[in-house]
Amino acid sequence: ESASTDYYTQGLEQYDHANWTAAAQSFEQALIYQPQHPPVWYNLALTYFQLNDFLEAERHLEKLLAIDPFFENAHQLYGMILYRRGEYARAIKAFNYAIAVHPTRELRLARAVSYMATVMPKYALPDFDEILHDDPGHPGACLGKSAALIELEQYDYALRFLNRILDNDPDHMAALVNRALCYFHLGLDAQSSDDFAQAVSLGPTVPTLLAKAKCHLLKNQFMEARADIRSAIRLAPNTPGIYFLLGEMEMQQEKYDAAIESFEISLSLDHRCYDCHLLKSEALARRSDYDQAVAEIYKVLDLEPEHEKAKEMLRWVYAKMDKERGETAAGNRTE
Repeated sequence: ESASTDYYTQGLEQYDHANWTAAAQSFEQALIYQPQHPPVWYNLALTYFQLNDFLEAERHLEKLLAIDPFFENAHQLYGMILYRRGEYARAIKAFNYAIAVHPTRELRLARAVSYMATVMPKYALPDFDEILHDDPGHPGACLGKSAALIELEQYDYALRFLNRILDNDPDHMAALVNRALCYFHLGLDAQSSDDFAQAVSLGPTVPTLLAKAKCHLLKNQFMEARADIRSAIRLAPNTPGIYFLLGEMEMQQEKYDAAIESFEISLSLDHRCYDCHLLKSEALARRSDYDQAVAEIYKVLDLEPEHEKAKEMLRWVYAKMDKERGETAAGNRTE
């Protein structure tokens, strides 16, 4: 036990000096002598979090929670680890527990962003509101609430929070892009173009280019949208969202083979994109590849059995398949 304490103390000292690798080694040595010591497991997980090795951090924290499910701060860290790994649905569950015990602004913001990532903007709003109640100009909460309101198509209301940011920081790129989207949906094309132009002048980014491309697609301006998408590919060719949007454009143009290829590139970069699987399924069904279309949907349902969009897509594919087979059978009888 004394050896474990010595290694644990060394680990804490190394951690305080930001020597993360050395700290992890010391904590791991401490566990050899005392494997049921919760503070060591917690600090080891925290160290791996600092190293951005979130999978290893999650693994160690789960061992801690198996030993002591109520260890202080464990659920906060667990939520942040899952959040950083992109496991947003699981992160929300961890945040729910942590916030009930010890609500903090950081946890509320992370939970709200997780709700946004799982396409539940309505559930994100209370956390944004809690933060804004204490700090009305909080940039992260203002930006997040504006994004939620845009998803809910409340564009006028979203502008209020974006202007709070831009009044203090006129070159805030994300706020400019979101305001450009609001202006676009409100039919204020000149103001939208001005904000997009200002955002691009600050340095083109993938989110800016994709937002511009989406606006072009809504107006069936395919050449302009493709130009923005190509610019985004040149900037960051390994960004899955670029190919997802390219696939959406190709679906809109009824180029289903090309769309499938784009969705496959996107999924090769991020296999967790449920919408990508579902749009690929639609493209397969459009060219009557029903077995493949159904298989693509089940890639989502196997991971999330209650996924409403996937269940709806499955019904649509089966209905389309039954209709086509019925029409084929009727044609054969006529002949």
